[in-house]
Amino acid sequence: MIREFENTDVNDVVDLAESHCRENGTGFGSFDEGELIKLIRQIKISDDFHGLVYTEAGRVWGYAACQIQWNPWNRYREGILLYFYIHPSKRNGFISKSLFQECEQWFEQQDCDYFQAGALAFNESYQVDEHNQEFLDQADGFFSRMMTPAGSYYVKGLK
Repeated sequence: MIREFENTDVNDVVDLAESHCRENGTGFGSFDEGELIKLIRQIKISDDFHGLVYTEAGRVWGYAACQIQWNPWNRYREGILLYFYIHPSKRNGFISKSLFQECEQWFEQQDCDYFQAGALAFNESYQVDEHNQEFLDQADGFFSRMMTPAGSYYVKGLK
């Protein structure tokens, strides 16, 4: 079932975020749980954010975090799919597409002109390795079926 995020989902989302980080690679391999909870709180209370979860048997197995903003470069109201993740044991085309479509519907309800999504993963050297590449290939395959490719991400380490 896909539904709006509820406060009782926090522990499951934290556990799932750990899985998300491990799958992304060591460049994203850890996170500050306190900062994650602050982000979850912001998503929950702000009108410019929206959180969705995929649940099965009373447990959260996937999540999506959406944001809207006015883009000053093109004067469009744009949606940003900030986070999108389904645990590998539950990941399939039907669930992924259903969660994606719920995000799309919310962006439409918010009167967005378009929305964007992307995948970013790298290791501790700010390089893509085989582990990261598999994650990126899966994300790229999904998003390219659902959306139009329109750019790239780049990363440069500063520390």
